[in-house]
Amino acid sequence: MSFGYTLTDAKSATNTLNNIMWAFVVIVVILCWLLLTGIASVKVLIAMASPLLAASFIFGDTLKAMFEGIIFTFVSHPLLVGNWCEIDSIKVILFDIPL
Repeated sequence: MSFGYTLTDAKSATNTLNNIMWAFVVIVVILCWLLLTGIASVKVLIAMASPLLAASFIFGDTLKAMFEGIIFTFVSHPLLVGNWCEIDSIKVILFDIPL
């Protein structure tokens, strides 16, 4: 039974990762389209990159934690749904593994 829950959580984590990757691909395609059609020049893209650089300092740790969570979930994943864990002398059962 816990294996089924683990597969469900892995599927939801995969769907979340898929949505993130699609958003990245859409942004890259839009930027390439703007360059190819001549709507945006390199100067415009550099001006758009300045706020992106500032946002990278703000969201950098969040993106790093998300990447580490993805590696932990899909590569090492020492825990499965239904496992019993003991944290600070408190016994708990793992119900889901969110991404």
